[in-house]
Amino acid sequence: MEYIGMYANIILPLKLAYTMSYSIPGPLERGIRKGSWVTVTMHFRRYLGIVEDISYSAPEGIAPSRIKPIDTVEPIAAVSYMEIEFWKTVAEYYMCTVGEVFKAAYSGSFSKQIEYLAAQKELKGEEGAADRLIREERENRRGKTEWHMPVLSDMQAEAVRNTEKAFAAGRSVLLNGVTGSGKTEVYITLAIHKLLEGKQVLYMAPEIAMSKQLCGRLKNVFGESLMIFHSRQTSARKKQIFNALKNDSGSPHIILGTRSAVFLPFENLGLVIVDEEHDSSYKQEDPAPRYNGRDTALMLARQLGANVILGSATPSLESFFNVRCGKFAEVRLPEKYYGEKEPEIEIVDTIRARHLHDMKGSFSNRLVNEIAFCIKNHEQVLVFRSRRSYSPVIQCSGCGEVLKCPNCNVNLSYHKYSETVSCHYCGYSAHFNPVCPSCGAEALVPKGAGTEKLEEELKSLFPEAAIERFDADVFRNKTRSDAILKDFASGKTDILVGTQMITKGFDFENLALVAVISGDSLLSFQDFRNDERATELLYQLRGRAGRRKTRGKMLVQTDHSSHPVFKSLSEGSPFETRIEDMMTERSMFNYPPCSRMIRIISRDEYEGRLLRTGKALADALSDIRGIAFTGPVAPERNRLKNLYISEIWIKLQRTPLLRQQKAQIASAMESVRKQLDFKTDIFPDVDPL
Repeated sequence: MEYIGMYANIILPLKLAYTMSYSIPGPLERGIRKGSWVTVTMHFRRYLGIVEDISYSAPEGIAPSRIKPIDTVEPIAAVSYMEIEFWKTVAEYYMCTVGEVFKAAYSGSFSKQIEYLAAQKELKGEEGAADRLIREERENRRGKTEWHMPVLSDMQAEAVRNTEKAFAAGRSVLLNGVTGSGKTEVYITLAIHKLLEGKQVLYMAPEIAMSKQLCGRLKNVFGESLMIFHSRQTSARKKQIFNALKNDSGSPHIILGTRSAVFLPFENLGLVIVDEEHDSSYKQEDPAPRYNGRDTALMLARQLGANVILGSATPSLESFFNVRCGKFAEVRLPEKYYGEKEPEIEIVDTIRARHLHDMKGSFSNRLVNEIAFCIKNHEQVLVFRSRRSYSPVIQCSGCGEVLKCPNCNVNLSYHKYSETVSCHYCGYSAHFNPVCPSCGAEALVPKGAGTEKLEEELKSLFPEAAIERFDADVFRNKTRSDAILKDFASGKTDILVGTQMITKGFDFENLALVAVISGDSLLSFQDFRNDERATELLYQLRGRAGRRKTRGKMLVQTDHSSHPVFKSLSEGSPFETRIEDMMTERSMFNYPPCSRMIRIISRDEYEGRLLRTGKALADALSDIRGIAFTGPVAPERNRLKNLYISEIWIKLQRTPLLRQQKAQIASAMESVRKQLDFKTDIFPDVDPL
């Protein structure tokens, strides 16, 4: 009888629009199946891949003798059919390849992963290290599944009941609760209900910094059933969690994770909680897949039949739109848990204050007096500034030249503590030299105030106060950042200066005053979501103050006190009122969420070739019916990391033709890539933020 060979289509962690075909050597046939991990060779490099499909015939048009064999089948738990289907769903929606999604799901060094995972298996009848850790954790959980159910207020209990009614009707839920209303207790109650059913729970937080404080609260409730997953963890710990979900899927786990946690190999998922669902940190910018963790979590839950609850005090316009369309059920928590009133809001016009000589450095006298009052009464102050560093601009006082990054069209920032200038986009850093490279005068002067300078000014104004700073520079030091948050939460710190990292989900019991410095910088971005982001951030900050029995205060310093964002805040308008105004504007101009948007980004080291790419893309897109686009245009930061950038913005209607139009756009992009011999990097960003 003639031997019939076996062939496998392999998903590789590469940007390939197709799967690679390999033959299966006879000795490997019995140990291979769909989802198996295999090693293969391509272009003289070895890769770890996943078997997508197996067949008994060679790919059409390719002689069997030309098909390379699979090298090995790895002793790693197979990827499930549902995982692969989920990758395909994400790849199709975000217009990337399955290989890129696979790489995001199992990120890290694949060659090291082969060695690591192979070492864990009982190849010689010995228990591997990861298997032993899983067994020990499983044994630790035995007899410890009596989780501590939180005591709910009547309002919270009603929210739980309404949420579970919506779940029973097959609907996802938007939990719209003001800051301090106790959304976390609702999440915990729902999570316990699912764990008692033997299901897994995914609890998503937008930032690693936010997950730290939340981790402590959840650990007190769930104990050993809680696992933490985010990008700063070691590869060994990540692999341990992967193995636990694969090998112990029947045990009730709750995973607290950032956006990448959606790619964990869930097999028994019952509930997805997306906290602070409005947060832009859920969006992956680079590399592909450029996904939104919130929306991808909805895809995952739909595929696995899990329930979803999205929560926020300032829900996104997309979620409000889904409530209007009946896709989501809305459950409200309109009052704070302790019944306190919303903070008093005051807007300080800094232009007027400067004219009246009513400023002390970056701080108005009004704000200085408020801070002094809080310190005298042993209350805490949070000072927010959207820029880290000492000064965000360095300018020559002689010729007016502004110091730019040599690799990017971006101003360099001055960091006084390290005496360096740095680019916050490409990482370029150099020792600060006051000599102007343009005119040669020793006249370079730092301008403006970042968090470093504000910290310095506050220490001068309040020398007796305990003052700390919390921003990305501090966050790099895990020990120090943990200590800063702990000290502020315990009341040891009087004033905390920080960036957006301090606005999300933190609960500080003794916080009485929130101050916003240079509030107008929140409105400096040139895109249609600008007002939405600024409104969300300010309302989130408002909710940080006065979170117990006392009413807090929020003071915003700005040069644009008459702007609608600041006016609605000062008038005490509910967030929903401001959202309705923005929804009306979006509908009028047909912007998302009333339409869908795709941004096509082109990057090239040569500006001339980039211009030709943009023209070719515009010509190709002009042939697609039913789409509207603008561009190519250069963004505000039109050169980053020595690459020139141009963008085309495409607006699509919410119609059944959407999938077909996206396929045509992808085809047009691929055509231009080939036309330019793949020398220009062209990629789409679906639902850009």
